[in-house]
Amino acid sequence: MQALADFRELANVPDDFAVLFLQGGASLQFAAVPMNLLSDSDMAGYVNTGTWAQKAFGDAKKVAQVYEAWSGAEDSFNRMPTTGEIQLQEGTRYLHVTSNE
Repeated sequence: MQALADFRELANVPDDFAVLFLQGGASLQFAAVPMNLLSDSDMAGYVNTGTWAQKAFGDAKKVAQVYEAWSGAEDSFNRMPTTGEIQLQEGTRYLHVTSNE
């Protein structure tokens, strides 16, 4: 629970948002998460940090409305975004971040 609290504070995640930590095998969840968390009218933002993030985005866009909230392509995917760089669209139900590129 401390990791969750620390992450919420670090990323400034409001209490009305859920934080999910997915362990190994998460690639199986790339389509399952949006299918279970989004209705037909909902959308999710994806932070493009590299190969795994692109795979997650590719699978998600097959089953849901998703958009790229930030891309690290210009910096050769060598960093994570600051919170100010992430462009969330109104109505976003969740933000997908892959940190282990």
